[in-house]
Amino acid sequence: MVYPKEHYVKPEKTRYIIFVNKHISTDSWIQVNFGLLEVAAIQIQTAMGKILIINTYNQILHSSTINQILQVMRARA
Repeated sequence: MVYPKEHYVKPEKTRYIIFVNKHISTDSWIQVNFGLLEVAAIQIQTAMGKILIINTYNQILHSSTINQILQVMRARA
């Protein structure tokens, strides 16, 4: 089970988690910190390369979380 890192500061605000199959070696994936309460992410190393999986809670009335994710990804590029 992967919680956003901010879950440990404000657990009452957590709205989602990522479940990683127990048959996937813990050596083949890592948690990626986006620094956002609304985002949990993992990076999996496969034979084909790395895969980034992002789970986000996005408000219906706005897409600010998606914009924040894009900003973080652009900064990492």
